[in-house]
Amino acid sequence: MTTGQKIREARRPAGLTVVEFASRIGPTETAVRFWEHGDRSPRFHYMLRIASVTGRPVESFGEKARGDAAADQAVHR
Repeated sequence: MTTGQKIREARRPAGLTVVEFASRIGPTETAVRFWEHGDRSPRFHYMLRIASVTGRPVESFGEKARGDAAADQAVHR
């Protein structure tokens, strides 16, 4: 199962539409659709938000997210 499929499978039981999910984690609806279809990979800071919103550990999404955690944290300080 791809990271995108895992994101979709985590979002659905949370009862969230793509639009609701995007508004909770920050990117555009289009970005979430790209992730779920495997066209793009979310950056690490979005993976942390996805994990928080879905209540799943970030590690449960398997493949490494695009980006570097330290770099993402530095940008948001």
